[in-house]
Amino acid sequence: SDDPAPVYLPELEEVGADACYVPAGPFESGSTSGGPRVLPAQQVWVDSFVIQRFPVSNHAYVAFLDALVDAGREQEALDHAPAERASARDGAGARVYGRDAVGHFRLVPDADGDIWDAEWPVMLVSARGAWAYASWLAEQTGLPWRLPSELEWEKAARGVDGRNYPWGDWLDPSWCCMRDSQARPLPVTPDRFPVDESVYRARHMAGNIQEWCLERSSARPEPSIDSGRLVLPPSLRAEEVVLSERTVVRGGSWYGSARDSL
Repeated sequence: SDDPAPVYLPELEEVGADACYVPAGPFESGSTSGGPRVLPAQQVWVDSFVIQRFPVSNHAYVAFLDALVDAGREQEALDHAPAERASARDGAGARVYGRDAVGHFRLVPDADGDIWDAEWPVMLVSARGAWAYASWLAEQTGLPWRLPSELEWEKAARGVDGRNYPWGDWLDPSWCCMRDSQARPLPVTPDRFPVDESVYRARHMAGNIQEWCLERSSARPEPSIDSGRLVLPPSLRAEEVVLSERTVVRGGSWYGSARDSL
């Protein structure tokens, strides 16, 4: 039959208010626009998955680091703490979180004098730190959290109809947190820029913060597709992530241009 089969959508109570269910099926991936990180235009089948509705916050990431400290894994916490990296030879510069008397992490003024809001998305985290956080969250919740594949991320952001942005095909700086949205570009809390929401309820995917994805190959950065279907790469432990290897990031950011939001 050519009639589409009904798609089961779970109740909100089943996935939680802060998670978004993306049903299995094909979607229009990529584009002919030639923007940053844009894949070739094609239709790809992606199996169903759940993605967190909001980017990981400073509050959540501090809880992860503090749990490592409390478990006697302080060096791991230090390795995964947000750090300036632009001028560091070894890929890790000055850490941007402070510490209290017992070694727990806290928000302090950064190099520009700004204090990061606890609900801002966490920034300056390495790919290895992102993997470690996802693994820790899976252990804490008993749920199989992991980083999304690039195409899972793209479907969660764009829906199935090939639109350029979560809301449609046109961009206005007032619709997502980007360089031209504010007099002084800064990240924002989850309640800001409500237009930046996909059909699956995922927020801040066109702006606010770029996000790490699952793929991590300098030789072949594109997702693996077999007979039009996404094939997920094998699962890795955080310590297996090679910092010098290219790891895919997607999404726009608070300091990015309109072109970066594609």
